[in-house]
Amino acid sequence: MADTNKRSGGVKNTDYVNYDWNGSGENTNYVNSIKVLNSLKKVVTMAIHSTETVIPNMKNDKFVEILKQQVGRYTEFAKRCDELADKIGSTLEEKFGAGQFFAKASIKMKMLADDSVSKSAEMIILGSTNGIVELGKLLRHTPEINPETMTLARDVIEYLEQIIEDMKYYL
Repeated sequence: MADTNKRSGGVKNTDYVNYDWNGSGENTNYVNSIKVLNSLKKVVTMAIHSTETVIPNMKNDKFVEILKQQVGRYTEFAKRCDELADKIGSTLEEKFGAGQFFAKASIKMKMLADDSVSKSAEMIILGSTNGIVELGKLLRHTPEINPETMTLARDVIEYLEQIIEDMKYYL
């Protein structure tokens, strides 16, 4: 194992890609893990951009701090997605333009009508719920995901669930 990639924590990229994730005795393709990582990155990137759209409209400093912490945590998740993809020798898609554009426009329109903390909390709860549903369906119907990707997906879902609980206070 002398020929290791330092970025992958000492694991050869080929060993990682060909690892028997499902215990079947066969080498498993990493395509499903990349599919999940792309979806995770999309969800957290959407959350980053949506939250950053809400922040300038907020007058409540405590709420703004909470939103900034969320952006920081989502950024960490996005970085972990990129690191896992890099570890298996892949690059994640960055094609989120249209969805982000429409989400941002929708948020701005809703904020024009009601820029209260309560309305922002409601939008965050709805966005988090959408992320949970999207990721839950994907994980349920995608076999043979490597353990690190599955752990990251669970971490993101748990964080989204925690955000929903935290935002209920602000309704």
